[in-house]
This record gives sequence, C-alpha cells and structure tokens, in this order.
Amino acid sequence: MEIINETIQIEDLKENKIIGKPKLTNSKIIFRGKGNLLYCDNENVHLVNSNIEFNGNDTIIFLCNNRFNYILNAIVYNNSVLFFGKDNYFNNKLNLIISEQKNIIVGEGCLFSFDCWFRTADPHLIYDSFTKKRVNPSKSIYIGDHVWIGQHAFILKGTQIGSGSIIGGMSLVSGKKIESNSSYAGNPVRKVGESIFYTSDSVHAFTELETGSHEIFESDEFIYSYTQNEALPFPSIEKSLTEFKLVSEKLDFIIENLQMNRKKNRFFIGKPIVNQSFIEKIKKMFKSI
Repeated sequence: MEIINETIQIEDLKENKIIGKPKLTNSKIIFRGKGNLLYCDNENVHLVNSNIEFNGNDTIIFLCNNRFNYILNAIVYNNSVLFFGKDNYFNNKLNLIISEQKNIIVGEGCLFSFDCWFRTADPHLIYDSFTKKRVNPSKSIYIGDHVWIGQHAFILKGTQIGSGSIIGGMSLVSGKKIESNSSYAGNPVRKVGESIFYTSDSVHAFTELETGSHEIFESDEFIYSYTQNEALPFPSIEKSLTEFKLVSEKLDFIIENLQMNRKKNRFFIGKPIVNQSFIEKIKKMFKSI
C-alpha cells in the first residue's frame, strides 16, 4: 500500500493569518512578511507538492473549495491578491509569480496542463533611451471561468482571458484580451478559432463507440454571452482591489464579488450578440413612419 507523506510545514506565521483548515501533503507555506492572509474555503482545500511563499506584506491568497488537489508554486510579494475559484484542475504544478502590487484572479472550472507559468512582471526595469521613462509597468492577470491553458503556456502581465476560451500548448500570451469562446495559440499568440467551446472529457482511452457518442454536445453550458446584470468586468475588479488599502476591505470584496458571485456570464469578454431580427423590426417601424 502506498504511504503518502503528509508533512505540514508552515513557517513564520506570527504576524500573519490562515483562515480555514487546508490539508497539506508534501507542501510548504512560508511567510516572510506581515499582515498576509491565506484564506481556505471550508475544508476542501488540499495542497499537494505545493510551495507558497509570502515574500512581502498585506497580501491575500484565497483558495476556494476544490474537488481536485491544488498543485501550486506561488510566490507573492506586497499588497497583492491571488484568487482561485471553485473546482479548477491542475494536471501538474502551476507556477505563479505576483510582483509589484498586482493581482492574479482565476475563475472556476479551469483546466491547467503541465508546466504553465503566470507572471505579472518582466521583472527587471526597462526605460526609454530618450525620455528616460519606464516602459514596462507590471500588470495584473485575469482568467475567466472554464478556461483551458495548454502545456508549457506562458501567461504574462496584462493578459485577460474570457470564459470558455482555450490557450494552446507552448503559447506565449502577453497583454492580450482573449474573447470568450475563442482559441489562441502560438508565440506570440494569435486567434486560431472562434465560437468554440470545450468539455473536460478526455479522449485518451476512447473506443470507437465513445468517439461516436461524443460527436455532438447538445448543451449550451459552456457557451458564454454578454448579460448586463451578470457582467463583472476585469477592469472594475482591478480598480476596486487597487483602491482598497486594507486586507480586510479586499477580503470583503473578494467574498462578495468573486467567491459568492457565481453568475455564469460574469467574466465574459466580447461584443454583445446583436439580435438581427429585432434590428430588422426596428428598421421596418421607422420606414412605416
């Protein structure tokens, strides 16, 4: 019988706080600053082969309920937020570095393949030779719901990915706004598909019968659209997290707007779908006047 080494290692918790009861297997949480908070939703947060380092002050890492194991290598600095919604799947370790008071927000039901990297900074400073002004500011990263990130993908500063989208393996995404239900691939990425969606079914062991039975997926479950009363634009989240100076204020915002708000189309990116038949009716009305 396989024996799992369940060692819980938490260093320098003194002026920091953990809310919840995370289960740790071969994992380590290191606090090197003060005023930091690790928030674990309920008891369904299991960190496996993970390393979390708080290397600054007043940062929140918020891990929602997850029926899968969290497998993270997360290094965070000052005044930042790392948020994961419910039931994200990690095929292997996801690497994240959050620098210069920026944030990484991830929705729910996402799929992360092997050896993916998220970074909010370059991280060294670059200046314009004529103006002497800095030209590479750090920026936050936002990922919607049900997003598939392929193997060895790099997601860099300023990236926003709408719900239902796919990033191909070996892709480099930097400062891009990716529309919902689209697919991008390459280095740098370019659009390779639109009006698509994926399911979490794995084809590896499919037989001919199973392949045939999956030719059609009837549900609209993974098709996202603009809904005014559901929309939670990424820039508005960033504005709020930047304006709040206290960890307690940020935590209240996260709980109300990210953890508790699970409206389907909250992280949609794209243009509202225009009802052409409605427009034609309006045109006919004006013509008759």
